[in-house]
Amino acid sequence: MRRTLSRPASWPISLKIPLVVAFLMLAIGSFVTERVLAKLSDIQDENLKELSGAYLDGLSSLVLPHVLRDDIWEVFDAIERSRAQYERISVLSTIVVDAQGDIIAASDPVVFPSGTKIQGSYQDTVIPENRLEIMADQPQVRIFRPIVFQDRTIGKLIVALDVAPQLAERGEIARTLIGISAAFTLFLAGFGYLVVRRMTRPMQVLTEHLDQSLDGQFLEITAPELSESSTEAATLFESYNSMVRAKNERDQLAASLHEEEKLAGLGRLAAAMAHEINNPLGGMLTALDTLKRHGDNPDIKIKTLGLLERGLKSIGDVVQSSLMAYRTRSEKRLLRGRDFSDLRHLLRPQISRRAQKLVWDMDWNGEVPLDGTAVRQIGLNLLLNASSAAGQGGRISFYSSISETGLTMIIENDGAGIPNDLLHCLNTKGEKKIPLEDSTGIGLWVICRLVDEMNGQIKAISSEDRARVTVMLPFGLGEAQNAA
Repeated sequence: MRRTLSRPASWPISLKIPLVVAFLMLAIGSFVTERVLAKLSDIQDENLKELSGAYLDGLSSLVLPHVLRDDIWEVFDAIERSRAQYERISVLSTIVVDAQGDIIAASDPVVFPSGTKIQGSYQDTVIPENRLEIMADQPQVRIFRPIVFQDRTIGKLIVALDVAPQLAERGEIARTLIGISAAFTLFLAGFGYLVVRRMTRPMQVLTEHLDQSLDGQFLEITAPELSESSTEAATLFESYNSMVRAKNERDQLAASLHEEEKLAGLGRLAAAMAHEINNPLGGMLTALDTLKRHGDNPDIKIKTLGLLERGLKSIGDVVQSSLMAYRTRSEKRLLRGRDFSDLRHLLRPQISRRAQKLVWDMDWNGEVPLDGTAVRQIGLNLLLNASSAAGQGGRISFYSSISETGLTMIIENDGAGIPNDLLHCLNTKGEKKIPLEDSTGIGLWVICRLVDEMNGQIKAISSEDRARVTVMLPFGLGEAQNAA
């Protein structure tokens, strides 16, 4: 089966299951990584809040009396001493401003001179200490705490903290988690592929054997493959082997029966031909003996020669019937009206000898798109059989007409009806066995075969003293030509 990348449904199951496992592992890994990083962020934020809170507590206690006296040098000294005491927190800068927003002292007096105001851009980035949060795109955080004395704000502490180490820690943990998840995902996907491929190996074996059966070769699954399979797969293989054995046995039996049927058919054909030929041969030998004894008598000579002629024609009919049944006609000619006229002349000696009456009704002439040789053979066999069934002094009727779709022939006779087995042969389409109970069996079988080949239809009705056969043949070589 042809598979395309655009149709995932056509992918092998040994690939789809590992891909599903990999997708699930990626989803789980992403979720776990996000949760771990979120928890780490919360922990880092809490730790930084605690450290910054402790730093601000100590610093505010140190600078409070100096801010009240507006003592710049003492404030600056307090800032320096607090930075030395809190080494666990990375303080970039510390600024102490009064109630009016003027800088009293700063850890970096060059950038933040005393007596000046803080720049607006810097002031906008300062947040209250209780809102401290480490952001991925901000390597430093600026917080402030008011300096309160007797419920009155006398100043403010502004501290800039370096959070780059925390961000680096987050990045390291994120890369570690992603690497571990990717490694486990690849490992489990590969492991899943191997496991699923091994689990689906029985299906692959069965598929290979079924593909071989497309060429007509039904091979059983071998014992090593059976022994290496699981219980379920072994049961499936045994069922397949049973099916293959039954199929092979049936094919062998069918081939044997076909050969036997061919031999039986040849035997029946040979027996029928022998029967058909022996009868006229016996009469011809008797006629030859008569000629030897009474050849000088003109009357006897004429009668004897007539008998020899009819015997030879009878043998010729049997041979012609066999040729029509088993020889493929490479060339077909159109049926002409004079073909039926020839039938009438061919039938006249037999009609005269039996003193029969022939009613001939044919309302067309010209050519019609039908195989002329086959139609002539059908008409001749039916007329000969009708003459034979009518007996001495009987009546035979022939009617032929054409329509826009085909040709119709109707042959009727009085006298003996059609036997049931021959009647069944005429009215049944498809493959038929040669009926041998009657000397007319081969001829009627040839008629049925020719009509089937031309996609025609036969309707035969019979009673004890009358028979009627209707043959309808559809045009198969084009439309009727010059037929009237």
